[in-house]
Amino acid sequence: MIFIKLHHKKAIHYIAVLTMLASLLISPAYAYEMEEANAFFEGFLAYQHRIYSSSISKLEVWLKEYPDSSIRDLALYWLAQSYYQAGNQREAARNISLFLREYPENPLIAIVDRDLKDLAHAYENGDKLPAEAFLKKNPANPEKPVRETADDQPL
Repeated sequence: MIFIKLHHKKAIHYIAVLTMLASLLISPAYAYEMEEANAFFEGFLAYQHRIYSSSISKLEVWLKEYPDSSIRDLALYWLAQSYYQAGNQREAARNISLFLREYPENPLIAIVDRDLKDLAHAYENGDKLPAEAFLKKNPANPEKPVRETADDQPL
């Protein structure tokens, strides 16, 4: 069962990447579009390398600079995933909720993790979100936080 889950998750990421690449190839590659695409890929690649804080900052900047982009849906999706992986459930819920609301027919919805959909639902209803994961800096790699238990945190 775990084996199937792992392959399913890997397949989902490949589908997402292929969808992203296909959407970029639809329109002619003007200098502005190339700049836009390169900026987006920086954030996406940071996510792929599990440097979530970098992915978050790059995708946040990208969304401000290109709010009307044809790949805004992808940026919202990967930003939500980045926040989720970094342990920031509130921002993950806010961004995936925005994605689901703005793009209700988007094929990426099929690969949104059930936990992330549940967070979005709770966020939209104003329900209390599950406890945020407590994070500390990883001395070996400050870009990759280490999850701690609630017991390790002072009240």
